[in-house]
Amino acid sequence: MKKLFLTIALALAGIVSATASDIETSLGASYMYASKVGQSGIGVNYKLKVNDHLRISPEVIFYLSHDNAKAWNGNVNFEYEFNIAEQFNFYPILGFTYGHWTYGIASGVDNLHVSLTEDCYGANIGAGVEYILTPKWVIAAEVRGQIVNNDHSQCVVSLGARYCF
Repeated sequence: MKKLFLTIALALAGIVSATASDIETSLGASYMYASKVGQSGIGVNYKLKVNDHLRISPEVIFYLSHDNAKAWNGNVNFEYEFNIAEQFNFYPILGFTYGHWTYGIASGVDNLHVSLTEDCYGANIGAGVEYILTPKWVIAAEVRGQIVNNDHSQCVVSLGARYCF
């Protein structure tokens, strides 16, 4: 399921950007912090501007291991830009999320190590701000709530940069 989700999101972004050269796109990387277990992570996103204000943004986040827990998220978000100053934009975020969590549990019996995995589906809701450094470079900060099943709802804060094509 996770491979299908990521494949569809990236294929959609690639097809649309290849067929419409006048559509604005950008590729970025972010430092992320998730509140569930205090994990930091690295995110990669692709933003595809559909019209003057609406963007579609597929994203993958890989969280660093913490207390025998590993996680990654795949997201597809919709963002609506509001220009609030000459070089500043504000955008609300609404989207879908898929998360994969793996927990390592050490057992006292025969030094056995057990791994538990959980898949989470849900929604993203939040907002971001961006500062346009140059026509090609943007820095951005976002905060969003991930509302998911399996008791994995969390707040995700990010800070990153994007290159605009």
